[in-house]
Amino acid sequence: MQNKKFWFSVIAVWLVMFVTDWVLHGWWLGGLYQSTAQFWKPEDEMQKWMWVAWFGNFIFSWSFVWIYTKGISGDNYWHQAFRYALAILMVSKWPAQIGMW
Repeated sequence: MQNKKFWFSVIAVWLVMFVTDWVLHGWWLGGLYQSTAQFWKPEDEMQKWMWVAWFGNFIFSWSFVWIYTKGISGDNYWHQAFRYALAILMVSKWPAQIGMW
């Protein structure tokens, strides 16, 4: 059963990342990307390599869940999940997003 919970959690994290990336890049920044298209690779080429981004997010999701399972405390699950997610964002996602910006 633990294995099922682990993989369910990996998929859940990946889906949250997929949706938030789509909202950020596809919806919120989409107009900016179109207005500055001369600075980007063509969209068809970006779509061709999208699987690499998805795979990278999957690796991050697996690592995120694996580290979490190794450091579970006796605290409230929601509190420790929130603290852990915030720590991971501050360590990995925020610096990467700021660097890309």
